[in-house]
Amino acid sequence: SGPTQTNTTDGPIIWSGLLKQLSGQSGLLQRGIPKTEQRRRIGRKRKEEIMGRGGCAVPPETDRDVAPDAATPRDRKSGSPDRKISPDLLAAKSTPSECWICHDGVVYDATHWLGKHPGGMRTVLSNSGRDATAVMNAVHDARVLGMALRGMRKVGILDKKTASTSDGAMEETEEKKSKDVIDPAMSKAEKAASIERDFKELDQQLHAEGWYDPRPFEYWAPVLRCAVILSVGVGLTLWGRNSDFWGEDFLGLASFLTGSTFLGLFLQQIAFVGHDAGHGSVTGSFSSDATLGLIVGNALAGIDIGWWKSTHNVHHGATNSLHDDPDIQHLPIFCFDEELVHGGNGKQGVEKGEEEGMWSTYHGRFMTANELARKLMRFQHLYFYPVMAFARFNLYIQSIIHLVLVCPFRKGDDVIGTKENKVGYAWGRLTPARWMMHVLSLSTFYALWYALLSKFDLIHAALCLTVSHVVAGVLHVQILMSHAAMDYHRHCHSGDSIPRIDPAAGFHELQALTTLDVVCPPHMDWVHGGLQFQLEHHLFPRIPKHRLRGLIPHVDAIFVKYGVPVVRKPFLEANVMVLQHMKRVGRNVSRGKYA
Repeated sequence: SGPTQTNTTDGPIIWSGLLKQLSGQSGLLQRGIPKTEQRRRIGRKRKEEIMGRGGCAVPPETDRDVAPDAATPRDRKSGSPDRKISPDLLAAKSTPSECWICHDGVVYDATHWLGKHPGGMRTVLSNSGRDATAVMNAVHDARVLGMALRGMRKVGILDKKTASTSDGAMEETEEKKSKDVIDPAMSKAEKAASIERDFKELDQQLHAEGWYDPRPFEYWAPVLRCAVILSVGVGLTLWGRNSDFWGEDFLGLASFLTGSTFLGLFLQQIAFVGHDAGHGSVTGSFSSDATLGLIVGNALAGIDIGWWKSTHNVHHGATNSLHDDPDIQHLPIFCFDEELVHGGNGKQGVEKGEEEGMWSTYHGRFMTANELARKLMRFQHLYFYPVMAFARFNLYIQSIIHLVLVCPFRKGDDVIGTKENKVGYAWGRLTPARWMMHVLSLSTFYALWYALLSKFDLIHAALCLTVSHVVAGVLHVQILMSHAAMDYHRHCHSGDSIPRIDPAAGFHELQALTTLDVVCPPHMDWVHGGLQFQLEHHLFPRIPKHRLRGLIPHVDAIFVKYGVPVVRKPFLEANVMVLQHMKRVGRNVSRGKYA
């Protein structure tokens, strides 16, 4: 007899049985998805089940509190583009293991896109589980956003009938309301949708008029200014390096201190160019602006452009969100809102032993402050400026830590946090070539400063480093000032002119209520570098800073139409607002008084 024939169909039969068995348990079998993709997802699901809850970006107890019908939506209809998705179900999908996001009424599964997103996974997660149409349109070019959405799986459409607030309600609002007549009795959802409609029309107008068109030659003045400031700073410090502190060489000492001041001014000014390069608004080319960011951010400013993007993108997508925005999460040094300390549990919750501290989706852990830190916060308005004077050194440390975390050669389990709060929520790894570019460019910064400081004796070197970084600390005051004095969620902290924030407010209204503009004459724009137009920048982050002043009348017209106040204060008055706000919050925290 001939050789025994092997049944070549056994493999498919076995896989088919395994797929049916696993699909019954985990709900992974879906229509329209190739079997190879199903097998890959099943393998990943089994790995997650074996490793425990390592892929969850929220505290374990938070995920367990989700309703059963909302927590287990993966049925055979989950891949249907016509499936109705309720807001509650959408809100339950905001973890790295299941990340859904809504744009223009369509719900997408962005889980597999998290590791590919150029702006970082945290930017997507901070807007997941809700309708993010407005913020996605604001921070993305329409063509790029369309390409990204085509690469995601459509889960279904958002059920507008059950949605309390949704950017997708825009079409219904357009039919009911005239854009020139505002009904005072309109619902919160209608107001948010109507504001969204007006800003969408304004955005189309700005595109047609060329506001978004990159003009690199507009940056000749900032670049030339930085070059002159740097040259003067280096020249004066070298000229006065032999000055005698205890002698009569007053001119040499004055030269040295003035040069060190110019070096600090250079660090402040070059950061503005790096900021615009990080937003891709200098040349309009992603690769060109990325390269410029490495030169300006890493080599000249000493701040890794990759780390900066990871934090700044989240800040734009979730401005002043206690859970998401890293720009206001500075515990245990500063506290800008009482809920950051007690985590929203209130005094009764803290007395019952409930977890203190706000859960940070960016850091993947609870932001806590011990008893000593809470007592010291009573004086945070007093040590605010001293800390800001040396805050730049923290950015140096964060940049180095970030490069270690994204190192493609590093071995590890890619988790952050400790003990029960450990989550699989680390940074995406860079390619070896890209990582080396970041490392070499950042090393250039330290090499340049070493070359300069090595020309001085120890005392002069320490003085130069201190003076320059104290002057550069003005930048950090400018950054925090536009948000630290504003309301965060429900209180009026800074005066009757700032109303309480409604949780149902849309993206654009939230930007107005959580952002402060600084009033200054046009000839002083170079000092603030565009940071004085925070509201306009947050609404249109891809428009170059040179055109932001011209946006003010357009933005104000819309907000006046809907009765949304815009806060603009002179620089000194804005500083007073920050200190008053910090004093009030620090006093409440130190006394155990919860708002």
